[in-house]
Amino acid sequence: MRKIISTLILVAAVFSTAAFSQNASYKAIKVADGVYSFGGGPWSYYSMFVVADDGVFVADPVNPDLAAAMMREIKKITNKPIRYMVYSHNHWDHVSGGKIFKDAGAVVIGHAENKKNLKPNPQVVVPDLTWDGNRYDVVIGNKTIELHYYGENHGSGMTVMLLPKEKVMFTADLVVPKRLGFMFLPDFSVSGWIRTLKEMEKLNFTVALFAHDHPKGTRQDLISQREYLEDLTKAVQQAMQSGDMMLQSLSLPKYKDWAHYNDWLGLNGAAVMLEMMMGL
Repeated sequence: MRKIISTLILVAAVFSTAAFSQNASYKAIKVADGVYSFGGGPWSYYSMFVVADDGVFVADPVNPDLAAAMMREIKKITNKPIRYMVYSHNHWDHVSGGKIFKDAGAVVIGHAENKKNLKPNPQVVVPDLTWDGNRYDVVIGNKTIELHYYGENHGSGMTVMLLPKEKVMFTADLVVPKRLGFMFLPDFSVSGWIRTLKEMEKLNFTVALFAHDHPKGTRQDLISQREYLEDLTKAVQQAMQSGDMMLQSLSLPKYKDWAHYNDWLGLNGAAVMLEMMMGL
């Protein structure tokens, strides 16, 4: 019980604006021509911005502190205007810092499902432009950013961003390298998540940018994330078939060195079991 209470306190802290220090240490990492990962800080959140020849594209403003730091970094690199800001999905911890970019003239873009399920929050700027379907391209001068939607997986309107020329992909929450799924997998469909990762693996990229813990990685990080979810699903099925509904036998030693293995494996397993039992 004490561990559960401590975990819930951590969740409250993560989703509290006050958790983000005004003195947080953020940095930009150039990963391709005009393409940057940006973030860090107390909770290791990351975003992406793209400098094209006639403007700037921003992904996921996260929170006001990170967004202000990202704006300062962009101004060090270019005086070109902010053209677009795109949300990956509807969760507040990724989209609460957009006002500074909106005020600078950015058109705020989100998938139709994102806007439909974006709960009111005074810190969250509502998208100006929505798109529907599976694909939408944003073109800024010499840069094209493909927006891909794969249906149900995590949150609403989850959008994966690809720069085909630069072969860079940005994804939020769907992949966190060498870390178990967050706690009890809130707002995840595990089956949809696995299906989505399989589709993402078909994209033509060499650099993967992430929103948590690690700013960048490779295609192998997607593959490893999918394999973990598939292995977890099989292990839960086996435990249920043997009558272990408390998942006391659940063990995946292949992933024992991943972050939060001891803390979250049981919670991940319980989420998978509930999805199986309830047809979620």
